Amino acid sequence: MHPIMLDVAGCELNAQEQEVIGHPLTGGVILFARNYYDPQQLRHLTAQIKASASHPILISVDQEGGRVQRFIEGFTSVPAMGNIASNAEPEPLATACGTVIAAECLG
Repeated sequence: MHPIMLDVAGCELNAQEQEVIGHPLTGGVILFARNYYDPQQLRHLTAQIKASASHPILISVDQEGGRVQRFIEGFTSVPAMGNIASNAEPEPLATACGTVIAAECLG
């Protein structure tokens, strides 16, 4: 058997979600816009997820910029990666955007 990735319903975990996240075959949790309203709440939710897990767990979000940005309030708006790629020299901007996204998601 292999670990699975799952999602959660809201901005904090319920008892059933805590139990499922604690299962040894839960490998990660993906977050969506419905799981977020501000950076402080996000830190609380990720702490709940980590505390519920029985082992180190991956927490992910699709936060690549442009129209694909699940967390808005308190996060920098970055251009779509396709727009960055169309620049003559995309690497510096792509690196800068990636650094900002990572720093903000890691909180």
